[in-house]
Amino acid sequence: RDWSVTGVQTCALPILMLQYFDFGRIEGGAIGPRAYEIIAHEIPEPVSEWLMVMIEGFVPVALQLAGAQRVVARLDTPTPDGSAKGVSLVTTRLHLAWV
Repeated sequence: RDWSVTGVQTCALPILMLQYFDFGRIEGGAIGPRAYEIIAHEIPEPVSEWLMVMIEGFVPVALQLAGAQRVVARLDTPTPDGSAKGVSLVTTRLHLAWV
């Protein structure tokens, strides 16, 4: 087991990124010994694809730099999550697995 790669690190990365925005919230949790799920809620639909592609590209690289191998990232299709200030919001999930 590679003790340098943890779920806590994996969750912290997107949370750190969202601290610079005034929308949305991120949660995440381990779904297996080397599998993690990140859920982004209340993300404005016009920026959701860009944001999740950024997370999908950034997190696997960060995991690899921490020692993870063969990182697989799978992004779910966004689902409606209400609206705010006339803008549609979505929730989406990013599934990560590595060895």
